[in-house]
Amino acid sequence: LLGITYSNDDFAFESIMRELKRSFYESNNDIIKKSLILTGFSLSEAFLSEKIRSEALKATPKENNYISKKIIEIGLKSIDESLKRHNDRIKSFKSVFETTKDISFPNQEQQNLRNKLAHDISSPYLEGDKIFFIKNENSEPTGIIVEEIFENFIKYPKIINQAKI
Repeated sequence: LLGITYSNDDFAFESIMRELKRSFYESNNDIIKKSLILTGFSLSEAFLSEKIRSEALKATPKENNYISKKIIEIGLKSIDESLKRHNDRIKSFKSVFETTKDISFPNQEQQNLRNKLAHDISSPYLEGDKIFFIKNENSEPTGIIVEEIFENFIKYPKIINQAKI
């Protein structure tokens, strides 16, 4: 699993996500299971960022001189800065691919789960086929079906490609 690099290769990414899913269902340890879900979110973010970077590089000057190199360097720094937060990645995607279509994954509920896992992995809990988390102290637990999360990870390249059309 860790030896596979995918860059922006759709098939390799899907294979990694299938491996995460398999590992999740084979594990008996809740921390490992939650870590695998968080890893899926993290890899999905990196995958989208790489798609955006790759497309943006197609538009860079082809000359190999100092000014062209500086333009590329400044542009990549700006792009990398815009890819740090979920909403900014979505805006960058729409801008670079000149689309108004939404990337529907992760939805807000799943994004809240991702944030909870990233900042307090012990707080969400697994029960049955769902993972539960409490968004804030005034809310009831929210449950998300784990299978749906993994299926969305696996089909993420298709979601991205459909939004680019």
